[in-house]
Amino acid sequence: MKPRDLSDVARVVAGALDRHRVPYLISGMFAGNYWLGDQARRTTFDVDLVIYAPEDGLLPALEELKEGGWDFRKRGEGFYQMRIEDTLFAIDFFLSLNAAPHREAALANHEANTPPRGDSGEERLLAAYEEERHRRRKRAKIAGAGLWLCTPEDVVVTKVFLNRSKDMGDICLLMRIDSLDRNYLNRWLKKLGFMERFLEILERCRGEEAQTLRPRER
Repeated sequence: MKPRDLSDVARVVAGALDRHRVPYLISGMFAGNYWLGDQARRTTFDVDLVIYAPEDGLLPALEELKEGGWDFRKRGEGFYQMRIEDTLFAIDFFLSLNAAPHREAALANHEANTPPRGDSGEERLLAAYEEERHRRRKRAKIAGAGLWLCTPEDVVVTKVFLNRSKDMGDICLLMRIDSLDRNYLNRWLKKLGFMERFLEILERCRGEEAQTLRPRER
């Protein structure tokens, strides 16, 4: 089955997860673009899902999607990727750190961006954040289906955490959302040790916005 657009992809994937009772949330800029509404968006061809179930709970849903022609591959511990033939669309499934049977291997997927882990305290903090992010997910109607989305605040926290080149622009966009809960955002960025990084990103956002608004010389 060839999907019409990325929303159709998300609808089909979420339907399979719901049928197999697999808790999930959709993160990344698929969720971010939904919360931006009519504001400027960033084009994306990916659906990023965090799975709150063990690997053996996810696999039946993936097998169902495979029967429909959407093949998948395991790309790492707690990480599966699905690509749809003859399209640019990709679906990434990440097992939550709280669901991964091999916790250290799952953490290692992010080791370039995580705070130093001198003891189990950092691990417990990340686990607490994962639970909070899942608890705060919101149901949204997209492509005629109810999908569980990451809140805009948690999209920002995740992007500060990952700190990839594309994330700064996404954060700049998301910080324009008037309803953003900045108290929640600041609380978790401080707890996770990313406040300094976040403030640096905001400063660069202001610089780029000022550059855009500066009158051109004639």
